[in-house]
Amino acid sequence: MSMRHVKNKNQIIRIIRDNIVRRGTPIYLSRWARLGWIEGLNVDGEGEYLFFTGLMYQMTPYIESMVSRLSRLNKSILLDIGSKLNRLIDISRLFSKVDGDRVRHAHQIIRSIYLLLVNSGVDIYYNPGLDVYAGTLLHDFGLEDDLSIYAYKVYRRLEEVGVDKVVTIDPHTTYMLKEVYPKYIDDYSLEVYPYIDLIKATNSNSHVDNKTDSIYVIHDPCYYARALKKSVIYRDILKGYGIKYVEPRFARLETYCCGGPIESLSPEFSANIASRRLEMLRETGADKVIVLCPICLANLRRAAGHQDYILDFSEILASYTGDKS
Repeated sequence: MSMRHVKNKNQIIRIIRDNIVRRGTPIYLSRWARLGWIEGLNVDGEGEYLFFTGLMYQMTPYIESMVSRLSRLNKSILLDIGSKLNRLIDISRLFSKVDGDRVRHAHQIIRSIYLLLVNSGVDIYYNPGLDVYAGTLLHDFGLEDDLSIYAYKVYRRLEEVGVDKVVTIDPHTTYMLKEVYPKYIDDYSLEVYPYIDLIKATNSNSHVDNKTDSIYVIHDPCYYARALKKSVIYRDILKGYGIKYVEPRFARLETYCCGGPIESLSPEFSANIASRRLEMLRETGADKVIVLCPICLANLRRAAGHQDYILDFSEILASYTGDKS
């Protein structure tokens, strides 16, 4: 590996780090990108649980685009200038154009999760001003000093308005709020519930024939399976809905990585890992792949050529219940 390539990675980290510390997200997100999922939904008011997206599903298409474009810059001098200029203006706006359909797909997933919770009788509400990025990449890049300050700001923001319970929708945000933040905040008391802990495992309101011939294979996300020990939870939900699934090689605690989050630093290496995992999933003979993480969804779909047989867990449940409107 050339020294220039190493330097490019350091510059990409610097751009992402500065954006998180200065602007609250790794990459620029328009209001539509953040909040397009709430269109037509009644999300105002109060409730027991704050619905907390952590912006991961919204950001994933943009991060992929930015990293791909930045990584193709052959002259490190351009990245060096860009990383310095980024402290004044957010240069991610120049490198983060994506197909609107991919953003709308992310919105649909978030809507599906929200409606699954509502229809399970969970008392949730949403406040756009409180829904912020959890700082996952600061943790992934080992930027502990920055993360300690960032985590404190996020937590105090929630505490000041009386939030004591949140529902999270992806494993990375869940892990950050549940396991990482308490390491930096002495009086941490936020109760964190991944949505899979709260939705009902029942097919009583199913709108389709549960005797479908489709067979699914589960790809366990690392944080849900290994760190949070949730692999039984979503399997029980699938069984409750009468959804057939098979297990791949390396599942549950021994799950195989999708290639993230190193896609932001070594896209080629990440793609190789994702391709190996996709082969394992395909060899089961399943028709469709179930994922429960926006990063897994993006990496495996990219390895598959963006095929629609790789689906988010919430999409599958929504197709069985009709919770997609």
